[in-house]
Amino acid sequence: MTCPACTTAAQQVSAMFVNGCPCCMARSAARSPQYREARDAGRITHGYRLLLEGYYGAGCDLAQAHERVKAAAAVDFEAKERAE
Repeated sequence: MTCPACTTAAQQVSAMFVNGCPCCMARSAARSPQYREARDAGRITHGYRLLLEGYYGAGCDLAQAHERVKAAAAVDFEAKERAE
């Protein structure tokens, strides 16, 4: 966790994000329909790639960015609540 918004989001449903926080960016991406589509497809889809490039810059390491998003999803209370 890198900021209070991330800490709160790990403990309860929260829509708070801090601009510039890498974990907040990853958590935001993890809540996106583009991520869900990619997760369900089992691959980085075109829309998800565009989202990652928008967050992390064109030419970013997509695999590394995807791992950040997956890690953020794993600690996000909203995702945990959906899984139960």
